[in-house]
Amino acid sequence: MTCCSRRRTSFRDFAASEERIASNILADRLQRLEHAGLITKVPGPGGRERTAYRATDKGKDLIPVLLAMMLWSARHDPDTGALEQLVAELERDQRRVARRVRRDGSIQAYLRNLQPVAE
Repeated sequence: MTCCSRRRTSFRDFAASEERIASNILADRLQRLEHAGLITKVPGPGGRERTAYRATDKGKDLIPVLLAMMLWSARHDPDTGALEQLVAELERDQRRVARRVRRDGSIQAYLRNLQPVAE
């Protein structure tokens, strides 16, 4: 799993996200996650970025918790924005989804390997 599920790995990626987080707050949050052992800094890909962030094993162990929160949100918040396909898979087998997200490296990579949900 990359640091975030949407393949964001650099400070610049996070700063450009739709959350519009202030750079000082983003820097603080990344530092806290690193100090907590949930992410680690690695050299950026191809030298484009000086630093990238990757989830550690400790951070990856949170995958089941985050997926459970996504499912809870989808069940209780009609505006959650959770993908129907992911929700359907979580309702079928959360443990299997968590194992595959960890293996595939991100939720996006996992979703690319799924077949469309039949209607």
